[in-house]
Amino acid sequence: MDRDYVTERIRRAMGKRILTDEEVSGWWIVGGVITFGFLFLLLFLKLIHRRNEHFKRQKDLEEQIIELVGIDLNDKKMLADLKAIHNEGYESGEFKELSFLNIILAIITLGLYIEWRLTKDLMMHADRQRRFFSCYLGRELEDTTPQRPTEKYLALGVVTLGLFGIYWTNLIIKDSNEHFKVQWKMEDLLPEAGMEIDEEMDPDFYQNIILTTVDKFLNWGRTCSVWPMAFGTACCAMEMMATFAARNDMDRYGMLFRNSPRQADVIIVAGTITHKMAPRLRRLYDQMAEPKYVIAMGACAMTGGPFVNSYSVLKGVDKIIPVDIYLPGCPPRPEALLNAFLQLQERMKEERTTTKKFEKLILKKPEEVTT
Repeated sequence: MDRDYVTERIRRAMGKRILTDEEVSGWWIVGGVITFGFLFLLLFLKLIHRRNEHFKRQKDLEEQIIELVGIDLNDKKMLADLKAIHNEGYESGEFKELSFLNIILAIITLGLYIEWRLTKDLMMHADRQRRFFSCYLGRELEDTTPQRPTEKYLALGVVTLGLFGIYWTNLIIKDSNEHFKVQWKMEDLLPEAGMEIDEEMDPDFYQNIILTTVDKFLNWGRTCSVWPMAFGTACCAMEMMATFAARNDMDRYGMLFRNSPRQADVIIVAGTITHKMAPRLRRLYDQMAEPKYVIAMGACAMTGGPFVNSYSVLKGVDKIIPVDIYLPGCPPRPEALLNAFLQLQERMKEERTTTKKFEKLILKKPEEVTT
């Protein structure tokens, strides 16, 4: 894989500092007291949203770093250590999104549960992140996030009937703000390790809680009605037909075959693609409406398969159209194609359709006039 391509993906992963890693003002505490706790609920929503988005960005960044290390370096020990530290986030549940429904628990427990969860997650995340960057940069980085006695804080909150939670919330805001400052410093060290960092900030609305909530609603609707278009040219097409037969009943997932690319969301390339067929495949892909996705089903669609040395066979459909899901096998079983659709739905849930439209609308740069 091209190093420039990987570096560009890292740029996109690291460019979302505004609102993802924003500093929350302490005036929220004053507003919460004045409004008898109502503003605290909005503050908890804000902190939960910021926590989810920051952990997503960090997860994506670490995956890009691991990919870059695996491509450009021969240090297998470093690669193994980075993967081990990264996987700790899955084992501990750090990367798991914290649901907004936890606000109900915040009301029942006077906010103590949310404060306890956010504090534990931040301490765990900061320690794992420090070890990850220390391993990658080759030198030990300082641990700046204080270790808070969460059990004692929880007991004090219960004894004071939630009043201690006001001070605890202030500590959460302070610690998280300091953590983001340290995060930026760590990212600024990455060019020393051979990466270029795009310092351009995104606008304030990019990760706005209203826009991202609209995105989640739209993504939910799209994931429940994925309409594929079949492009079967060889034996993989038989397995694709079996997948959509009565035994698996793909209709229950909202998936219906469309004969027109203008009505399809995803195209399944199942089989060998020749150089003569490639322009037709590209034309069908161009006729699909955005957002659109591609599944390369089988070895022939991925690399050319057993016909890779043939003069007439295209060595992978990703040479002419971008591929979202690679499905190995010769041919893959129906269960494999079903799993590919489930993976595609997970990717669709992360789309930022609304925010991207706002970005294009508001950040539209004036055309340069050349003389």
